Amino acid sequence: MMNNQINSKVEAIIFDLGNVLVKIDYQKFLENLSLNGKYTESEIYNLLAEPAILYEKGIINSKTFYEKGIEKIALRIDYKHFYYAWCSVVSELVDGIDKVVDKLNKKFPLYLLSNTNEAHMKYIQDNFKILKYFKEYFLSYKIGSMKPEKEIYEYMLGKLNFKPEELFYIDDKLENVKAAQEFGIHSYNFINSNELIKHLQSINLME
Repeated sequence: MMNNQINSKVEAIIFDLGNVLVKIDYQKFLENLSLNGKYTESEIYNLLAEPAILYEKGIINSKTFYEKGIEKIALRIDYKHFYYAWCSVVSELVDGIDKVVDKLNKKFPLYLLSNTNEAHMKYIQDNFKILKYFKEYFLSYKIGSMKPEKEIYEYMLGKLNFKPEELFYIDDKLENVKAAQEFGIHSYNFINSNELIKHLQSINLME
């Protein structure tokens, strides 16, 4: 959470995606694969960690991730069913966040900065209208870098016509918040929508 009051005028708001806008839970995906294979949920998680990072950095595409994934976990499953399971990690909007986004959108341009991948992003765009509020998406798989790596923040700052101190960033992972703060971006460690509203009101970004 940000410790100091904002001293300069915030001109734009940046949101993380997973567990800030939409709920992400890998448990269902792991359960689906463990029921059909020889590995436990924790083993599958560890085996898929490396190819998942490559996928979220855009180093490999959806087809290669599928091929590497089923090879790692020795599972016979077709492409369609693998990605159905993969996208099952996305469930619903985070409670109350739609109201927050709607209010902020009336006052600020909104942007998205997310570690994500091609399949999840397509699924979210197809199923969640909340993304219509955002002017531009800064996505790890398109940029080739993941938070909290400095390159993804540098890329975003190079594209936006705002100074770092004119930005307010919301993320549920503390390491990503701290990385943004290193660039001088006002940042907030998201817990839930109610706490976010209280904080935004306390620094006069929301009434």
